[in-house]
Amino acid sequence: EETKAGVEGMKQPAAILAHSRGAVSALAAASRRSDVSQVVLWAGVGQLDDRYPPDVRASWRARGSMEVVNSRTGQVLEIGLDALDDLEANIVRLDPQRLVAALRVPILLIHGTEDLSVPVTEAEAVVRASTTARLVQVEGAGHTFGAVHPFKGTTPALEKALELTIDFIRRNLT
Repeated sequence: EETKAGVEGMKQPAAILAHSRGAVSALAAASRRSDVSQVVLWAGVGQLDDRYPPDVRASWRARGSMEVVNSRTGQVLEIGLDALDDLEANIVRLDPQRLVAALRVPILLIHGTEDLSVPVTEAEAVVRASTTARLVQVEGAGHTFGAVHPFKGTTPALEKALELTIDFIRRNLT
């Protein structure tokens, strides 16, 4: 019981791993949590303004939703006005470059050189905004590092991303 109580009272360092749009949530969480000791972003979104410019947002609002087509599966996803309201209310506060600039923990961005969903230039902009981030590009990899849904197995690019992530987390454990 004494050991259990001691463990429950301790704050263990945490690493956050996020993919694509999840990068925004990961950076926001890391900025609010003192137990986050490192962040890894795979093909992370690096900006919101250009991704959702005013004309796109105006059209979204006029139609009542925005359709997003998954480039890998062809599935059409509809995003409603709640998401737009949240985006507009928080577009400055949740800007990835603004968030990363305030973080003082090690950050690793892993990005495929052939990512058609999130250009590698977004990762480069995030790194420029940070004093603790570094970028590793995976040559020839796309947005999902070759993984598909449903999962059919690993790929060399996915294995590389996993290896880089594990090495980074092990090196930065505190």
